[in-house]
Amino acid sequence: MTYCFAWKSDGEIYIVADSLTSAKSEAAFEREATLSSVGELYGEYNSYFIAETNTKIYVKNNIVVAYAGKDTKIFEDVKNNLDLMIDHLTPEQIISYLPEILVESELILGVKNENNKLYHLNNYGFKEIDGYIAIGSGSKIPDLNNLMQDFTVTYPDPSYEPRKKLTAATAYLQMISIKNNFLGYFVGGTFCGVCIHKEIEWNDDLLYFFYDEKFENKKLINFIIRKNSIITGSDFTGLTKLFQYEEMDEIEFRKMSRYIHKCISSYIPRYVVFYSFEFNNIYFCDIYKYTHTALMRIFQRRGKVSRTELFTSPFLLENFLLKNKNDEKFIIPFNYLDTSPVPYVPRDQLIENVENIWDVDFGYENFDYPLESIELPIEISDVFKSQIEEYENIIIVNFEYLESKILELKNFYNGLNVSFDSLKILTGICKRIEKDFEIDNIKILLFSKRYEFFYNRMANLEMYLNQADCSYKLFTETLLLNYYQDDRYYHLNKIFIIDDSPHLNDLFEIFPDYNRYQDEADIFMVKNQNRESQVLYSPYYYNADILISKIAGLSDEALGWWDPVGTPQEELEKIAEYLNFQIENSIF
Repeated sequence: MTYCFAWKSDGEIYIVADSLTSAKSEAAFEREATLSSVGELYGEYNSYFIAETNTKIYVKNNIVVAYAGKDTKIFEDVKNNLDLMIDHLTPEQIISYLPEILVESELILGVKNENNKLYHLNNYGFKEIDGYIAIGSGSKIPDLNNLMQDFTVTYPDPSYEPRKKLTAATAYLQMISIKNNFLGYFVGGTFCGVCIHKEIEWNDDLLYFFYDEKFENKKLINFIIRKNSIITGSDFTGLTKLFQYEEMDEIEFRKMSRYIHKCISSYIPRYVVFYSFEFNNIYFCDIYKYTHTALMRIFQRRGKVSRTELFTSPFLLENFLLKNKNDEKFIIPFNYLDTSPVPYVPRDQLIENVENIWDVDFGYENFDYPLESIELPIEISDVFKSQIEEYENIIIVNFEYLESKILELKNFYNGLNVSFDSLKILTGICKRIEKDFEIDNIKILLFSKRYEFFYNRMANLEMYLNQADCSYKLFTETLLLNYYQDDRYYHLNKIFIIDDSPHLNDLFEIFPDYNRYQDEADIFMVKNQNRESQVLYSPYYYNADILISKIAGLSDEALGWWDPVGTPQEELEKIAEYLNFQIENSIF
């Protein structure tokens, strides 16, 4: 069952496969939706139940395999055996062994070496392929093999880089499958591909855009591959979906969940693929990972409720999308489009002048500023004391600010028997954050001009000295940008910043608006209250004076009564005596 095809050209290898699995019992699948990511209806087809579950392609070091067969357990055996053999046997030895476990299944296998090799394997043995090969139940679909073979020769421009050729073939087969409903052949779901050239690469990031004849009913499908797994975000299902992945512990599962959500809500596609069943043309548009181009503008909203909105230009509609209907049932015209970046225009301003008012969904607002145009100040991956994957929740401390705030509060509460100890304050902030957000695994990154000797008394605290090439300012700005731009950081949960420096304004002014709300924010601050703060565009924040004073042991009553400037000395002494009695007896 399934469909995989591959071809070799000029020493480069291309492999494409679907993600559909069939079973005799519907109970074999744990499904959250009745449709696949691309809108296909699950159900019983030719006495089998179907669902998209996993890519049929597996990559291990320099070997790529694509699987076709009825028994998915055999594919698991292939992967497990490959994992065991890859570091001990040559590719030739592996290829000789694998046919013994295939039974009625087949493999396409590609090897990256000085002379990239492509093979077809079944239980009878193996054969090297120099041209085109297709396996699986989809091979029985009339004319499909000829169609895809012709596409690989005719459509991709020879000048295109390998990944673009691969992505075009993947998108083409995806549209052909949806248009002709190959589910009866047990072919479908989300297609993906791998190319082997100077390196091994998955197909590039895609955004599928489906529309009707009147351009009113539109569906978007976000499609990316990360960590060798398919991730989709589909308007058909309303779900973000990570295809099959390995079992993991609770912490790793939390990180992975955040990672896939941020990947699908933050990525910028390389290609946008337009298709309408009524017009029956495929438009494969290279936007070069720019959200604002001459042909279209993409707006994104990250956060718990993520959203992607695409504004098409009148030129794109009139000259391509709503033109040239054709009645071809199988061979769908495939058109390459290129576009170039244009200056950013805010969504509100665009709506005022938009000609395609049907592009606008007025139920959503507060879309994010496109951050891809902002360059990182420095590279910080080698600055962390541990691997970035080990972090989950981070508190960044500008110790100069914290120290000055503690000194300010010490002087203000002079006369009360409270201790403003740095270690106690940082420990208290951690406990408050753990309680408010029900989180753990917090790391404190403390930046200072000198070593603070208390730091080795706190297990989750890391000490960083400010350097000219990596200061608190440069590190913080880079980390915040990486949080939204670099998928190596997408597993991170919350970032808290203890500081009140104006340099943060430039970033906070353009960061997602939802950071202002406690229940949705990614980034938080502990800073001065607004009228005394230099951070004008702050995310949700804790008032440093109140938070630190309470951690030191002062109650709301003490905070309200104590006013050494506006209270006569005799009265202040009586208030101090009363409050100190409460402090000593731990009333609050």
